[in-house]
Amino acid sequence: MFKFHAPGQDYLLPPSLKELIPPGDLVEVIEEIVPLLDIAPLTKKYHRLGQHAYYPGMLLSVLFYAYSQGVFSSRKIAERLCFDVRFMYLSGRQRPDFRTISDFRKDNLDLLKTYFVAIVRLCQELGMVPLQHLAIDSTKIKASASPKRQKDRPGLQHQLAELDTRIAQLLQYAQSTDEEEDQAPDTPVGKQLTDSRQRRQQLLDAKAKLDADPHQQQVNLTDPDCRVQKEQGPGYNCQLAVDSHSQVIVAAEVVPNPNDTAQLLPLIAQAEANTRSRGHPKQVSADAGYATTAAYKGLADQPHLDAYVPPQGQDRQRGRPTPPYDKYHFRFDPVGGRCTCPQGHPMTLRGKRNQAGITRFDFRGISCPNCPVKIHCTPSRFREVCVTEADRLVSSMRAKLATPAGYRAMTFRKCTAEPVMGHLKEHLGFRRFRLLGLPKVAGEFALVCTAHNLKKLHQYLGGSRLTEMLAAIRAGTGKWVVSVIFWLRFRVVFIPNFAR
Repeated sequence: MFKFHAPGQDYLLPPSLKELIPPGDLVEVIEEIVPLLDIAPLTKKYHRLGQHAYYPGMLLSVLFYAYSQGVFSSRKIAERLCFDVRFMYLSGRQRPDFRTISDFRKDNLDLLKTYFVAIVRLCQELGMVPLQHLAIDSTKIKASASPKRQKDRPGLQHQLAELDTRIAQLLQYAQSTDEEEDQAPDTPVGKQLTDSRQRRQQLLDAKAKLDADPHQQQVNLTDPDCRVQKEQGPGYNCQLAVDSHSQVIVAAEVVPNPNDTAQLLPLIAQAEANTRSRGHPKQVSADAGYATTAAYKGLADQPHLDAYVPPQGQDRQRGRPTPPYDKYHFRFDPVGGRCTCPQGHPMTLRGKRNQAGITRFDFRGISCPNCPVKIHCTPSRFREVCVTEADRLVSSMRAKLATPAGYRAMTFRKCTAEPVMGHLKEHLGFRRFRLLGLPKVAGEFALVCTAHNLKKLHQYLGGSRLTEMLAAIRAGTGKWVVSVIFWLRFRVVFIPNFAR
């Protein structure tokens, strides 16, 4: 005997979509969290006249859930609204087409950044973001542009010359047949001439952008804001600041520069602004790609930051000491302008120069020919050393990283920020942007990070109602009671604050 099976069997009473969704699903968290957001800026964009529009809160809920499930295409989202129970529940069985979804996302990217910050602060209110340890890292994501559209200066000049020749030929042909563009704009010749002129203007804009930045060697004609990223082609450099307690992304930024040298301090400032924790003691860890003289000076000016940023070129293996005659073993006095080698011999100052706002001192040894350890120090006749005022900060950071606390902090960074990037790119499948231009790309990345935080929030709640937990916390019934409940039910791992 088999169970009764009739796919076309009608229900006596129509089922509720709520009954088809398991209790404690992510859609319930999104359903609760969207009314807590300020959607007044969204509703103000709609006019009372004309056809009634879809409710912005519904479209926002659908976008949040779609990105949390790795569905980024507006056409795919519109398709899911027709058969996926969870999408149908969030939309109230309404079916906006793909263009409505795409326009809503494209026109409200600035507000999506605001909602990202609002959800971060909501997680902070729930106790998910103690911000004891802040791990910073970056990942490269492809742009919505082909590498074949990447052009350098000679390539742009060649294409401009070809287009000028083509436009001249079309104009000559139009004059010979008495079919000027103004007289017959709808003819094939007129359309070709219009397209060629638009193409020429696009090339001129790309050339102007390339000439504005002498360090940029190539430009992409599809997305002029993107740059060539290592092993990715045209793309963007996405920055993340992650709280180590629950792997919630507290700050996110997108930059076109392939390197991270100028991103550490702005990302820390954004994280503190998003969590309203300016001046609060916290640990910060980042890899050697963020190590610059300006970054070390900025960190030294903020004593509340316990930073661990290894200098570039430092050996990453634990316990492997630096060479005994490394530059950082030379004792330098910036006030007196004196330098002493590790053997205690004074060195002579050969010159002082200012480069990019940093004072550099050039020293040469005077006792090198008679030094017994010269063969271990330098193959030249005299040892030459270039030191700066920031070298003491680098030496201090090297000594700090050599301690057990420094090793724990750097190890902790790997298991905090890198899993988040793996979740975004592998689990969610976000490996390419769908929009063009840096402002739109930054908004789309904020939406992806919001989807990640929503999944972390859903995991943290573990089936509990978000509104009930917020009401208990805001009523002053005791945050420690909520923390104990979460500890016992869901085994939340507490990450201690490492000592210096």
